[in-house]
Amino acid sequence: MGAHVVGNAGAAVASGILPRITGLDPASDDFPLDSIDNRLDKTDAFFVDIIHTYVAFVNMTGHADFYPNGGLIQAGCPVPDLECCNHCRVVDLYAESINSPLGFNAFQCDSWENYQNGDCQENVNTLMGEPVSINVRGSFFLATNRESPFAQG
Repeated sequence: MGAHVVGNAGAAVASGILPRITGLDPASDDFPLDSIDNRLDKTDAFFVDIIHTYVAFVNMTGHADFYPNGGLIQAGCPVPDLECCNHCRVVDLYAESINSPLGFNAFQCDSWENYQNGDCQENVNTLMGEPVSINVRGSFFLATNRESPFAQG
């Protein structure tokens, strides 16, 4: 829920707008998409990028939404996930994005299935995480390794 707290802080800025907010797998159960006053969304900063690692459906809420491994089951996490592996993996991915020599190259796509089928390799691509281009818009998909280092380039 920390991502939503930051979103509320961004919305509360009285003079100007925050340059960027990165949401790390924001909770979706208690924060409906139409409730923008209570959750992180693209009106909370000039650029909002979100990394989804444990959502049941694609729910674009930022300017750029990233879905590593489809955004639901993370490579290397057990099924069922009893220890927060999927949700907590987002912290590892973002931290690695800061210094990764390969980076997390993500492709704009409308679904994980289309990404896996290779239908999006000609689409816009950008790095996920800290080095993301603030000019990209849309939903982006990528695959990661099962363990650190997670980035595949």
